[in-house]
Amino acid sequence: MVGCCGAFREGMALAGEKGGTHQVYLDLVEYMCRCGLYNLVPELREEVDRIYDSIDEQGICLVDFSENSLKGMGTYSGGQLEEDWKSRTRKLCDVTYRAMVILYHAGRI
Repeated sequence: MVGCCGAFREGMALAGEKGGTHQVYLDLVEYMCRCGLYNLVPELREEVDRIYDSIDEQGICLVDFSENSLKGMGTYSGGQLEEDWKSRTRKLCDVTYRAMVILYHAGRI
């Protein structure tokens, strides 16, 4: 994985549409927040706010996200804590962890 700033390019999308559903690219949102760009990039604020608003009353992140943005990110890189996503609970744990990292770096929690 390249350093955080190596992931950025002009005009890059932080989310996409799939089957009529808005899906956040959690990896790119995280990298940009780690670089302190939350207050500087309106599109980033929008996606972070979407993540924040998707946390349910039990603290679980239910945001629609692009699974492709997290594929190949294993436990070594910190991109995935669970060994696999064969159960819904494992997937939710990983996505919630990623959301908390994003919200922390954005100063939202």
